[in-house]
Amino acid sequence: MIVAKLGFDGTVRWMGTYGPHRPTQGGFWARSLLASDSSLFLVNFDDDESAQVLKIDPKGALLWNTEYSNPGTSIVSANPNMDGGLTLTGARQAWPYPFTAIRIGASAKVLWTNIYPLASPESTSLSTLDGGSLFVALPPQDDVGSSLSIVKTDALGNTGAVQQFPPPY
Repeated sequence: MIVAKLGFDGTVRWMGTYGPHRPTQGGFWARSLLASDSSLFLVNFDDDESAQVLKIDPKGALLWNTEYSNPGTSIVSANPNMDGGLTLTGARQAWPYPFTAIRIGASAKVLWTNIYPLASPESTSLSTLDGGSLFVALPPQDDVGSSLSIVKTDALGNTGAVQQFPPPY
């Protein structure tokens, strides 16, 4: 994968080739995200229950390249945290599709992994000022009567508050 940082005037500040990208069925570089420490995350979501994450510093040097997975979970979302890390979320592949969150620190270490018992084949997260997360869990598309759920966690992923919103939302 080739990544370039451009200046406001369109000039190339730096360019790098990163990888190797492992061949996947249906895998693609789905997200590039700016971390709170000004580095860049490149996230490849894969069909085989994993996500490959690269972290590049502001000058283009590769900091780390690691694969994350949680058996039985399809990872579908990635969002940066305020500590320079990343949270991956995905759905368990068994009814009622509880969602999983994997919190990764700035140095690529998995800080915690939790499964939340809310029906959600799709979820996303936001980092909160207290170091925790706010998860939005969407119900299955074919389940028109299900509620949208918002989950607040502490910095360790423990559930604090859960708010559910019935349709229409």
